[in-house]
Amino acid sequence: MVTRSKNAMLEEYNALQRNRTWSLVELPPDKKTIGCRWVFKVKENPDGSISKYKARLVAKGFHQRPGFDFDETFSPVVKPTTIRVVLTVALSCGWYLRQLDVNNAFLNGDLKEEVYMAQPPGFETKEASHMKYICDLLKRSKLDQANPLPTPMVSSLKLTATDGDPVPNVTEYRSIVGVLRYITITRPEIAYCVNRFPDPLLKLSTAA
Repeated sequence: MVTRSKNAMLEEYNALQRNRTWSLVELPPDKKTIGCRWVFKVKENPDGSISKYKARLVAKGFHQRPGFDFDETFSPVVKPTTIRVVLTVALSCGWYLRQLDVNNAFLNGDLKEEVYMAQPPGFETKEASHMKYICDLLKRSKLDQANPLPTPMVSSLKLTATDGDPVPNVTEYRSIVGVLRYITITRPEIAYCVNRFPDPLLKLSTAA
């Protein structure tokens, strides 16, 4: 039983990987993860014999708060009324009915929102895509189209927290600086210029 459950977990995990359901990244300092768990089911044949062992990886969505973590929900489940209508039409028209078993269905498409879920129990790994993490930061800061430079910053550039106009979005600035400081753990070559940014807790301005 244990071996069959592990095989079912491996089959589900490989299917999720093939469909590129997620990207493995480092957790940003201002984000929290949603837990997940394995749900097991034994599928039986019409005569009661065991057909297969199935495992599904489900997120613990109950950890999220309505209006804060999400605004709407979607459940790709067929309503019983729809099933009855289809059966009635098929019976009236004399159609043949066949039942199919879909191993992995991805009905909701790609998520536009950022959702950070913990790694599946039993399949944890420390490898993460820092490149994707950095690319997401560039897109978020609207700098993904900026031209690259051979040096992180101009050495004579001076940043100030007192002169110039106030930063339009202080919360966004603090978040970006926090993420940049986190990136310096694996990218020490940008540590100098990142540390030149004014402290996010001080009065902020756009002057340079």
